[in-house]
Amino acid sequence: MSREDKYKSKAVTDTFVYRGGDWLGAEAVGALRRAHGVGPLPAVAIPVCATAAAVGVVLARAAARRRARLA
Repeated sequence: MSREDKYKSKAVTDTFVYRGGDWLGAEAVGALRRAHGVGPLPAVAIPVCATAAAVGVVLARAAARRRARLA
């Protein structure tokens, strides 16, 4: 990959991934505030975080099993 391609890909990543995620998070909090205040935020965030943690545990165990089979 050329230097120019790397430079362009970093700009795309910065713009669409990082800034897009920031925008989406800000919009989500704004929507919750308009709907019912910030009170429901933990009711949404806790299950999302718990699900992400569970997926992480499952993937880590699967990776460990694969490493054990390959060793």
